Amino acid sequence: METQDQHDQLRVLEPLLPGDGLAAAALAESGLGTRGQGQRLNVNDGELSPLVRIAIALERIADHLAPEPENVVGTDYVARKLGCTSTHVARMVRDGNVPLSCVVPGCGDGRPWKFLRQRIDDWLEMR
Repeated sequence: METQDQHDQLRVLEPLLPGDGLAAAALAESGLGTRGQGQRLNVNDGELSPLVRIAIALERIADHLAPEPENVVGTDYVARKLGCTSTHVARMVRDGNVPLSCVVPGCGDGRPWKFLRQRIDDWLEMR
């Protein structure tokens, strides 16, 4: 059950958050938005603490830059399409055999390779 304080804070946070306000709801559910424990949020008179503002900004940036989950596939998807192993696909990407336009920015270098599904499918058809 939502307290009046949590409801007021959601009203303050929701316009600042993208989409359906899931982060605001999570803040309220976690109890961080209540006056007792959550003084560090400083949600008084509609003002947010710098830490909360940074968290909201980072969430917006991440949501903007991240492609939709169903549009992103991993090396195992490409390996199935090519009939090889995911290790071979990773080697192909490192060797430059897969166009960089198919690769999700920020992957590789120790992180799993991710591909934009439509672009990798188009490339696989043209192979």
